[in-house]
Amino acid sequence: MPVNLGAIDLKLLVVFDAVMTERNVSRAGARLGMSQSATSNALNRLRELLSDQLFIRTGAGMQPTPFALRLMTPIRQALRLFQSALEPSLFDPSSSTWAYRLAISDHASIVMLPALAEHLARVAPRVRLVLRPKVNAEVAEQLEASEIDFAIGVIPTLQRRFDRAPLFRDSYDCLLRRNHPLARRALRLADFKTAEFLAVRPRHEGASEVDRLLASHGVRRTVAITVDQFLAAPPVLAHTDLIAFMLRGVMRHLDLTGLRVLAAPIPLDVQVDAVWNRALTKQPAHSWMRRQLIEVSRGLHI
Repeated sequence: MPVNLGAIDLKLLVVFDAVMTERNVSRAGARLGMSQSATSNALNRLRELLSDQLFIRTGAGMQPTPFALRLMTPIRQALRLFQSALEPSLFDPSSSTWAYRLAISDHASIVMLPALAEHLARVAPRVRLVLRPKVNAEVAEQLEASEIDFAIGVIPTLQRRFDRAPLFRDSYDCLLRRNHPLARRALRLADFKTAEFLAVRPRHEGASEVDRLLASHGVRRTVAITVDQFLAAPPVLAHTDLIAFMLRGVMRHLDLTGLRVLAAPIPLDVQVDAVWNRALTKQPAHSWMRRQLIEVSRGLHI
């Protein structure tokens, strides 16, 4: 029997999307400014209308049913399009309460996010940012499903339905303890074949950009320790003979006491981009944020 669309309140779909995101009724309610009981009532009403449990309570949170998973992408896309249609054609950042969802790399969050937050507090004080780690393997799916508005970081080439804008470039230097045996002279490429390294690799990622750059010069390094955040590297380096490739923009924000920075013997440059779903390119709020990302990036000192 076809679902009676006239019986479905738009707010029920908003609640569905919030529970799908949070996997918790209380947090979904807090996200929407609703009490837990009101959120539960809305979810129960949608369950009745759609004749499906939608979410099952487990020890790991509210797990969606297969039917709910099929609904997730079209509902999110519909809500985003509806919100976009209601936005004024001339986006007013001074009064907008738009929430931008960014998947951002650890690198970009250290180098760019403080300047972006300061800028937005000045020009768009009511705009919100919702951040999550960038995982390249998930970026296309997240953009396609409207789970995020932008992915920011070093991102490989994606399908044609996604656009990108260059934000800033950065370069790797080598970081090692001050009394490291290799710290007394300039580093040579041959040193990388015998030294052991600490690697900074985000969760669920494969080879890093620096590994790909080294491979192009015929070098494969030996990694003894892997961490997923730049902030974890300096304390380990200070107490070992490991070497780490560290981005210059990141090192400006780290405590490098007891460490030494040496130039890499080959250029190790990376490009940080903002990537988005091409369907949103002309949406006023989206195009405004793209301009802010570019403007803030131009003012970075790396």
